[in-house]
Amino acid sequence: MHLRKLRSGFSLLAELMIGFALLATVAVLMLEYLPTSDRSALEADRVAHATQLAHALIEKEAAKSYSDSRSYAGESNVQHARRRDVDLMTRFTYSVQVTEPNAGQQVKNVKVTVNWVTQGKTLNVHLETRRGTQW
Repeated sequence: MHLRKLRSGFSLLAELMIGFALLATVAVLMLEYLPTSDRSALEADRVAHATQLAHALIEKEAAKSYSDSRSYAGESNVQHARRRDVDLMTRFTYSVQVTEPNAGQQVKNVKVTVNWVTQGKTLNVHLETRRGTQW
């Protein structure tokens, strides 16, 4: 009878140890996804900033008179957050291309491209609109 209780206790201890090992393994695997979600949130912030910049540049062209619309380029630096005592900064470069496809129709195409580099890859946002004398 005493031997049966000992085996039962050992079986329970073994099951608990296996359960804790599985729990620890799952916890470690879950922790690997936290940096990925942080990077995803930062990248979403970059896309939002690039889109806002592109919209602002389109609006800037809309505020100009038809004859003053010209192509130009520039850059903008945006600080996103501070992580581990490091400022996360992204440099956005942009170009505004103004073309006149049909000179007689007084219509200009305005194309804005905003680029940035993340993890060695160049990403971009493109916005395009048409501009006429009756904007």
